[in-house]
Amino acid sequence: MSENPNWRDIPFFGTEVSSRDEVIAQPFEFPSLGTIINKEFRNQRTKKAFLWCTTQPMMFETVVTVPIVIICFCDSILPSLVCTHSTQNSTDDIFDLTTRGIVWTEINNRIYILPIDRPNNPQTPES
Repeated sequence: MSENPNWRDIPFFGTEVSSRDEVIAQPFEFPSLGTIINKEFRNQRTKKAFLWCTTQPMMFETVVTVPIVIICFCDSILPSLVCTHSTQNSTDDIFDLTTRGIVWTEINNRIYILPIDRPNNPQTPES
């Protein structure tokens, strides 16, 4: 992945595995993604970019699952702790991604991803 990443190459987190292929097939584009990363790196304000995708259902003529790209710029590695919330159960659960073998992985100069939905990764968590 270059500093002009294609959003389809960024792993999804918090998205049902069964809907990922449908989302990736949609004609969504993020033409400013590389520009945003490169501008931030040029400004030297941060040293690392952490990327992941998630989805949000939106109502158009029908319900469409829309991809969302999240970029977090910071100087240090992000923590491996994740909090999930269940509205139905009114509970919050905090778990450590490293217990599932998931760690932030540098894929290119200063760009990191969570490699959680790669076909060869047997530890892919189901959402």
